[in-house]
Amino acid sequence: MKLLRGRGARLVGAGLADQVVVAVANAGNSLVALLLLPDTGRAGLLVLALAVGYAAISLNRAFVGEVLLALAPRFEPADRDRLIREGLAAALFCGLFTTFVLFMTWRAFGADLPDLGWVALVMPVVMLQDTARYSLLAQARQQQALVNDLGLVVVQAAAVVALAIGDRVTAGGLVLCWGLGGLAGYAGYVLRGGFLPWRGDPRRWPARTRRLAGWFTATAVVGQVHTLAVTFLIGVGLSESAIALFRMVQVTVLQPVQNFNQAITSLLVPRLSKAAVMAKEQVNVLLRKVMPPLAALAVALVLVGGLLAQLIFPLIPRYADAAPLAWPVLLQAAVYMLQAPVLAALRGMHRGPLQFVQYVVFAVASVTGLVVGALTGELLLAAWGLVAGTCVGFAAALVLYRHALRKDPASKPVRRPKRRLQLQ
Repeated sequence: MKLLRGRGARLVGAGLADQVVVAVANAGNSLVALLLLPDTGRAGLLVLALAVGYAAISLNRAFVGEVLLALAPRFEPADRDRLIREGLAAALFCGLFTTFVLFMTWRAFGADLPDLGWVALVMPVVMLQDTARYSLLAQARQQQALVNDLGLVVVQAAAVVALAIGDRVTAGGLVLCWGLGGLAGYAGYVLRGGFLPWRGDPRRWPARTRRLAGWFTATAVVGQVHTLAVTFLIGVGLSESAIALFRMVQVTVLQPVQNFNQAITSLLVPRLSKAAVMAKEQVNVLLRKVMPPLAALAVALVLVGGLLAQLIFPLIPRYADAAPLAWPVLLQAAVYMLQAPVLAALRGMHRGPLQFVQYVVFAVASVTGLVVGALTGELLLAAWGLVAGTCVGFAAALVLYRHALRKDPASKPVRRPKRRLQLQ
């Protein structure tokens, strides 16, 4: 398998290592809040504000970053660089717009989300850094993405440690540490030859990429509405402490797997995008090579992770009740792991409408399962309801993928962008 030989093996290694670093950075925001803020309820409020911020980042990633991942590999270098410049400009615009929206929301609902104003401040730089990372992954420059993300984690961790040593840990301070890390990551990108956002024109991005960006963004909207609905339904139906408990399990169990899935996706989508231009058999062959080792890894994840959780969570008195939750969350993570290559194939084949349908089915099924479980008043049953919905979503992904294969997934050749005078 070429993906695991020579330069391909180095890219896989760097890509997986980069996702480990990103997982540490993403999990760090919520995990540090849950561990360092003395009040569990106060930590739950910060987690809610961070969830809103991550939802906004995911929308920007769908609108810009994931489009770069699926589209840029089909361009020649000069045209690809132009596309990346315009993507970064679009990301900066999205970041500034998000800051305005979140700030106004904070002014209106600050009593319920007191930390949303801090999250609003860091959105532009965090979105820029995330888009820069995806531009590197689209160019198969996983090693440079790894170096930049290491810089992000080191700077953010150093800032958090400084707050802890000075006994000045606050919710706002932790959010600003996140923004400082994002600034360091983007600075590393620029210093190593990356582009500044004002070198591109954000107005050109929607016109050039609307065929993919529209469906990818619509899919992300469904996904983020689902994520926020799950978080808020647990808080309203159960309690703020239930949010903290469930989020602790997600951060330590589910989120690392999700970051691993993103690594797999970032490696597969560019290859599947090129393969889809050639023939549908190439897409299917690549998927058949990837699925068996992922299935074995998913089984090991549930068995080993579940047993470790029963040993580790009881050692933390505040989160001892999280141990039983590990089993349903691990099963959900395993299903996500098997589903990731299937969704990557739909992205690589530029089947945005089919991916959107899959997310709608998944969101409706999982929220329904959550509500049914939460009506009992038990967080554990609500978690099992999410597992049932996730299985329905996976089945839908397989059906839609087979439907896509029955059609010819080969896309029409991508038009090269018209050469226009670039703003310097």
